[in-house]
Amino acid sequence: MLQLKRKCILLALPVLFLGCQKSAPAPSVAKALKLIEEVGCDVAVLDVNLRDETAEAVARELRSRRTPFLFLSAVSRDHLPSGFNDEVLLPKPARPAVLVAALQNSISGLPHN
Repeated sequence: MLQLKRKCILLALPVLFLGCQKSAPAPSVAKALKLIEEVGCDVAVLDVNLRDETAEAVARELRSRRTPFLFLSAVSRDHLPSGFNDEVLLPKPARPAVLVAALQNSISGLPHN
């Protein structure tokens, strides 16, 4: 189990198995950006496609804040938003252990609370 004392924003994903102290599902870009602004975010898992929009604005905001994130999506790497080809992309569905390992790698250099 991933032992985090961090906040996570996860877009349109089940999150309870991750063992995060807090998680905040955000099924839309507007909700995600609002949570980032009001609550903060230490690490994020983004689905590229969210109904009729993409998570590009969220990824750009997270990058500007130097917040680690990864993509968990059914899209191929060439369908990632422009400028994000170097980010981690896990295919859906990902096994929980793979997702947990990717999150641990994302936050490994961050200070723990």
